[in-house]
Amino acid sequence: MPVGVFDSGVGGLTVYRELIRALPDTDFIYLGDTARVPYGARSKEIIIQYALELARYLTENYHTDQLVAACNTISSCALEAIEREFNVPTFGVIAPGAESAVELTKNNRIGVIGTLATISSGAYKQAVARLSGATAVFQAACPLLAALVEEGILEGEIPQLAIKMYLEPLIDKGIDTLILGCTHYPLLAPLIREIYPHLSVTDSTKKLIPRIDAKVENGRRIIMVTDAGGGSTESLKTRLVGGIPLKKAALS
Repeated sequence: MPVGVFDSGVGGLTVYRELIRALPDTDFIYLGDTARVPYGARSKEIIIQYALELARYLTENYHTDQLVAACNTISSCALEAIEREFNVPTFGVIAPGAESAVELTKNNRIGVIGTLATISSGAYKQAVARLSGATAVFQAACPLLAALVEEGILEGEIPQLAIKMYLEPLIDKGIDTLILGCTHYPLLAPLIREIYPHLSVTDSTKKLIPRIDAKVENGRRIIMVTDAGGGSTESLKTRLVGGIPLKKAALS
């Protein structure tokens, strides 16, 4: 049975891409809720409602036996609700991202950037504290960055200015490691590294992959979005997944 991967939009395709690269024989199905993106400024109750709908669609229609919430907002607000509702192993991206950062930091000063919901939840601070009580965590909500990625604006003056606006206060705190606390942000990682070459920039994928129960299947790939839309996001999706055809899903 396939692994279900879901996100509020196309950002989770960064996680999906690494999963299918690392586990080529395992079946994966991706569902992105592009009709209702972004989730980051919504209430916790709405995020939980939407996340349960996505997980239910995958488990009922595709009989997924593992779920990956490839979204930091969902992972920080709704993971426990998903785990209670569905009797399948469910993996978020917060704990793997925190684990990677704790291993990388040399001065025990970690920065986290994410959506307002992720940052407000304090999930990364809690996850890092469980691993290393001596490590300080400094956070910044970055509402513009996911929108830039959704529009495929990954280079040039506009994303540079946005990155500097959000990260400078963290740099002033002396961080040496930055957690990309939104699955959209790895698309901006090259630009972040160009601006701040001294930073170790990390996300969840390296530590998430070993958590998945890899199976020898058909290597089936299905990608669905709740609203196929058009424009620049279509080319972004194609770059992310190497031209894998998109399919459209309608949530009931």
